[in-house]
Amino acid sequence: MPSEPRPLRSASVPWWSNAEWQQMKSDEGCPMCADGSLVTNEHSDLIAELPFSFARLHRNQAQAGYCVVILKGHATELHELDHTRLAGFWYDVAAVGRAVTEIFQPVKIDSLVMGHRCPHLHCHVYPQYASDDPLKVVDISAGSLRLRSEQRQDRISQLHQSIQGQ
Repeated sequence: MPSEPRPLRSASVPWWSNAEWQQMKSDEGCPMCADGSLVTNEHSDLIAELPFSFARLHRNQAQAGYCVVILKGHATELHELDHTRLAGFWYDVAAVGRAVTEIFQPVKIDSLVMGHRCPHLHCHVYPQYASDDPLKVVDISAGSLRLRSEQRQDRISQLHQSIQGQ
């Protein structure tokens, strides 16, 4: 069962308290550990289980093809991974980026690893298109386009087939 969502902070608060941050970094109560492998959750839908991660289609499709790749097992930073997991995770991210590029033809794929709100290692595979301003700071929460169920399932199927065909 997914855990309670972690609270959002206002922009005026400099960072989480040490106690909050340490609790968030632990795997206990981690929402991505709890629901990263589920077929669907409130943020995304499963595209494919990959060797080192779960590829997911983000519910906000304001950027067509926006996906998230969630590491299997809990870690908060890339430098915490051994060489095999590190290479495998990036291989999975690249596979998702290739699929997004094949299907949606963006001009650029941004691979964003942040983890400020949920410090479970994950990468936002965020396509950029010719109509996007290349000098604008990327805001993954900008816009809101929710697809109808059949559109979302079609997109998931296309991405799944592309990833499996690599």
